[in-house]
Amino acid sequence: MPPDSLPVRVLLGKRATLLLTSPLRPKAEEYAQNDQLPTLLGVPKLVLPDSLRAGLHLAKPLQLYVVTFVDETGAPVTSDLPYMPQGLLTDAVIARIAEMTSHWRFKPAVKLSHEVRAFATVPVMVEP
Repeated sequence: MPPDSLPVRVLLGKRATLLLTSPLRPKAEEYAQNDQLPTLLGVPKLVLPDSLRAGLHLAKPLQLYVVTFVDETGAPVTSDLPYMPQGLLTDAVIARIAEMTSHWRFKPAVKLSHEVRAFATVPVMVEP
């Protein structure tokens, strides 16, 4: 039997929330009602060098909605890109987006005057 594609050690600490069997909350599939949603500090700007831009086959700008799990301090824990057809974006562009999300900072979600973990959806524009 081949090994699991996602090692268990990846889902430790705050990332353990992403395991379906973990008792930690919130889950991506749940509706968590917070008093204040996590807010991105700044505007995400995807800057691609001409070498990467040349590999894109986009006729018009593409808007992606990146789902990010934000901890109590406002730091991104994980980010997830939406489903898209294979070959729409190159691996290098996806890596650039993933690297960009690790530098985002958020104002954390608030529930009952306490900062809590939450999911945030951030629009990112990919220019052709």
